[in-house]
Amino acid sequence: MPIASLGAGVLLTAVGPVGAIAALSAIMLTTAIAATISPAIRRSNPFPGTLDAAPDHTPPAPPAPRDRLPLDPATRPPG
Repeated sequence: MPIASLGAGVLLTAVGPVGAIAALSAIMLTTAIAATISPAIRRSNPFPGTLDAAPDHTPPAPPAPRDRLPLDPATRPPG
């Protein structure tokens, strides 16, 4: 980590704050694209136990609309 801080300081001194942010953003974008394209990451197995412990994030089904009556008059609710 100290090497990264030293590199950021040298970059700030060499190209200024706007140039340093642009250079670091370009490095991060390149890393993200390389990680997305990499077959080793795309086909990796999940960590053991992570799928079992993951919460279910499926939203509940919406309630049935009350303005529609059933087609069969015998199954209509009273009232």
